[in-house]
Amino acid sequence: MNKILIISPNYQEDRCYEWINTANAQSPYGNILTFDYISPENPISENVTLYDCLEIKDMLCHTDLSCYHGIILIHGTEYIPFTSAALSLLLTHLEIPLVIITQNALLTQKANYHMECFNAAVCFIMTAHAPGVFNVIKNEWSNTLEVHFGSRISQKTPFDFQYIDMFSGRYGEIIDHVFHFKHGSVNPTANDLSSMPRFPSPMKKSANVTYIRAYRRMPYHYYNFSSSRPAAVLQELYDLSSVLSHEGLTSLTDFAKHCKRYHVPLYLCPLVYEDLDYEKALEPVLKQGAILIGNITVFSAYAKLVYGYGDGNFRKYLDTNFVFEDLSGLR
Repeated sequence: MNKILIISPNYQEDRCYEWINTANAQSPYGNILTFDYISPENPISENVTLYDCLEIKDMLCHTDLSCYHGIILIHGTEYIPFTSAALSLLLTHLEIPLVIITQNALLTQKANYHMECFNAAVCFIMTAHAPGVFNVIKNEWSNTLEVHFGSRISQKTPFDFQYIDMFSGRYGEIIDHVFHFKHGSVNPTANDLSSMPRFPSPMKKSANVTYIRAYRRMPYHYYNFSSSRPAAVLQELYDLSSVLSHEGLTSLTDFAKHCKRYHVPLYLCPLVYEDLDYEKALEPVLKQGAILIGNITVFSAYAKLVYGYGDGNFRKYLDTNFVFEDLSGLR
């Protein structure tokens, strides 16, 4: 018998057992599978924090995973990219796949695909044999069940909860209950992943890092740092020409000067990489001490900053490619 561990909020237990029964009935693996169920203290849902991901890490480090074929994490909708990136950094010791799926319909979707995604996650675990953190997502346009690396998943646009791999570097897809690997230089095979050295992540603490979404005309005067200062600020970039044309209270350049005055490090990371020279376009902002983070998703950048500043090794973590998160080869 093969066993799969399910991590989900305790109020979702009945739904999970419904999914399990359906998976057993609809997949060819039902007669050789059993499931165990554990629930973290805080639901992994819309209110998830990166501190909660440390709880999951601790919970899994104290669980004997040798008897499990894989793990399925049932998640809310909005914060999947953050949890996926964080767990990719925190669970570098995993020797089995952990697959994250959403328990809700994505807000842009016409239907609820959680049952299909759960079945696909089971099929991926049973047929891929690839250790690490992954996502299973239903692509409405191609009607495919896609598998992505947890560290590569991104939103198409700000506040759009349709998630993609921004450079079409998906790891593969599920067809007829079987995982089909997408061949290419950017994707390591299951053997490549299995042969990688597995080591416990050094990240044990989290720090207060302010994450600013890509609002148009962001009122930066709310971040005056008069009462408290974060360890760092991460500004998500999108529609760059619009952001750089702002002046006064909504000026990114002036905000960079403000951060420099208060000794708060300011990091910049694009949500989706455009075909432009960011260093040249952001030159006025970078001259004020802002730091551009390239070739990783903004969600991985945020997770690295939160844990890096918590442990005091943020420079080391930013420069380390932990889990095939480097996107430079995908463009």
